[in-house]
Amino acid sequence: MPTNESPLELATVFGQNFMHARHEIGATLDQVAKEARLHGARWTASRVKNLESGNMAPTVPNLCTAAWVLTSLDETASWTVAGLISTDDPDDFVRIGELDVRNRFVVETLTGETLRPLGAGDYRGGVEEAEGVIGEMLDTFREYGPNVTAEQFRIAEASIGLADKRAAKRLGVNVRAVAGAALRRWGNTLSVEVEKQSAPDASAQAKGHITRRLTEELRADVEALGVRNADGDDH
Repeated sequence: MPTNESPLELATVFGQNFMHARHEIGATLDQVAKEARLHGARWTASRVKNLESGNMAPTVPNLCTAAWVLTSLDETASWTVAGLISTDDPDDFVRIGELDVRNRFVVETLTGETLRPLGAGDYRGGVEEAEGVIGEMLDTFREYGPNVTAEQFRIAEASIGLADKRAAKRLGVNVRAVAGAALRRWGNTLSVEVEKQSAPDASAQAKGHITRRLTEELRADVEALGVRNADGDDH
């Protein structure tokens, strides 16, 4: 089990480990910066302090330079990138971009270990977030009403248009209730059906007339489902 309730920033993990290592070998900020410059890095004592404070990103060049510098200053030990980014508990979560990932997976990724796909348990809330997404999708699917297939659902989500939204407002229901009724009646959303029944050169006025006619055809279907208005208790 992870020991940290809140995720650690990787910059913080690296900075703390870097500072502890520097203290362990008895090196000053200036000594570290000077050694880094010998390795081609434009480090100053201020830069080293910012790295240790977690105020600078632990880029690959920074990680490599830090490991090289520490090893050069203390030839009795071998300081590695893995050591500099490791937490006390490998199951701790660290923040990588927008994702909270277990430290062990970050170490494996940055040190050339053979990787496996990132699983739900490897990042914060993996299972819970997946269940939440699925739950939201099912709630959305149910808004279409009965006898709508998964394929129709996918197509409808991409093709709900202005006609569907206007019909929903006219009928006082959720737009997906309108789309579901249209799918059961015509196999299309209302917006698509309006285009199918309109002449190629149909004017906006003509399309509006078709939209109103088709909307009225859907009224009985929607009412038969007992769907309440969009801002009522039921959807």
